[in-house]
Formats: sequence, C-alpha cells, structure tokens
Amino acid sequence: MKALKSIYIIVIFALTAIIIGAVLWFKFHNFDIARAFNSVTTGEGITVEKNVDSFKDIQIDASIMSFDIAEGEGYKVVYTYPEELTPEFEVDDDTLKVRVRETNKITIGGKVNSDNFKFTVFVPAGTSLGEVKVDVDAGDIDLRDKTFEKLTVDGDAANIELRNINCEKTELEADAGNIEVRESKVGNTSIKTSAGNVEIRGTEALEMDIVTDMGQIKLVDSAFDKGEFESSMGNVEIEGTFNKLSADCSLGRVAVESKNADAKIDIEVDLGAISVNGKNIKGKSYKQ
Repeated sequence: MKALKSIYIIVIFALTAIIIGAVLWFKFHNFDIARAFNSVTTGEGITVEKNVDSFKDIQIDASIMSFDIAEGEGYKVVYTYPEELTPEFEVDDDTLKVRVRETNKITIGGKVNSDNFKFTVFVPAGTSLGEVKVDVDAGDIDLRDKTFEKLTVDGDAANIELRNINCEKTELEADAGNIEVRESKVGNTSIKTSAGNVEIRGTEALEMDIVTDMGQIKLVDSAFDKGEFESSMGNVEIEGTFNKLSADCSLGRVAVESKNADAKIDIEVDLGAISVNGKNIKGKSYKQ
C-alpha cells in the first residue's frame, strides 16, 4: 500500500508540474489565445517624468510593470512605457493610484524587454509610507530601504525582492516567480508561490506563514516567534532563532536548525527526509 501511495503521489506531482510548466510558458510569452488574431507588438518605451502631490499610500494595478520606490527631493513618478500603454495615475485621498491596462495590444513570442515597462515612484528621503499595494500580471518588484505600515504584492508572473524593508504587515504572492527577502523586519508575514522559490536571509518577523506549491523554502539567519511552512514539492530549509515552528512537505526534504534549545518543532513529510540540528531523523514525522 505504501508503494502504491508513493507512486500515486509522484504521478500527481508530475502531472501538476507539466500543467504549471505550460501555464508558465504562456504567461512569460504573454500569449492570449482569445486575442491572438487582433494583437500587435508594443513599440519602444518612452520615458516621462512628472511631479505629483504628496501622498501616504500607493496602489498599483498593472498588466505589466517593473516597479520600485526611490528617494528624491520631492514626490514624482518616472516611467518608461510604449505609447500605447501609457500609465494612468493620480493622487486621490492621500493615495497615489497607478493603472496600466492593455486593450488589444500584447506581445506574442519571445521575451518582453522589461526596460520598456519601468515605473519608479520618488519620495523624499526618510519618508514612511502607509499601505502599499502592488498588483501586476507580469514584471519585477524591487523594493529597498523603505518603511511601510503594510505591504501587499500580488504578481501573476513576477519576481519579488525586498531588501532592508521595515513593515508591520507583509503579504507577498507570486503565481510564477521567486520571492526574496533580505535584511528586513517584516512583522506578520504571509508568503505564497505556485511555482517559485522563497528565500529569506537576515530577516526578523513576528509570525511567518509560507506556502509553495512547487518550489523551495529557505530561511537563513532569520528570527521569528511562530512559523508555519508548507511545500507540496520542494525542500524546506530553516535556520535561525524561533519559538515555534511547524513544517509540512509532501515531496522533499525538511532541514531545521534552531538556535533556541526550547523551540517547539513539528515536522511531517510524505515522500522525503527530516533533519533537525544536523541529525537525520528516522520516519516521516518529528516533534519536539
């Protein structure tokens, strides 16, 4: 029975990997069958710089965008986009609202040149922002050296990178893409990927909830009070200081190194192995 269960799990994961792989191909090639016969290729990007009123929050809704926030002398936006995809933006109710939505204009085949789809928001040095919400279909999100009350990033085909970020609440999701967090304080944190790795280094959190359908979870030299980690297909590696940890891996290895001798640890694997503080554990579960 165990052999049959193992074969069944492997077959399910293989089929899942094939389906996700096909979805990724379509996403990264920006292929939309419904619009394939009336689409055009976007042109070269045009760079525009405009001053805006001061704001506290940011809302981004874009079909494609490489987004970041930088420091400047005042509040302004600088973007590079093809003319037919010119971003719409305004400051309303203390919120910078940005929207980029295509009509019938998409690119089919080949890789998209991300240099043609950049949007940078400039704020004065030392500015603390309230809620920043970024929703993109495709692109890269790179945020560094900033303070937020709440950060929400949702990308369909997007890589998300945070460095030296201070945030009370953090929610990151990528359907197809990697998520990386370094040297940050991210408060209560929720991270999810459908097909992509999650890597966190030198970061502090209150609570962490990280889920990957197909991808690796890796924490190095990080600290949190309570953490829940789940991977359907991919290794889970946790090294740092924590009080309570639970890890569940369907297909892959779970390795935990705790700097807190009193930490509560609960690990389960279906097809894989368990290692705690350098010691290999027999069986499919471990509790401490």
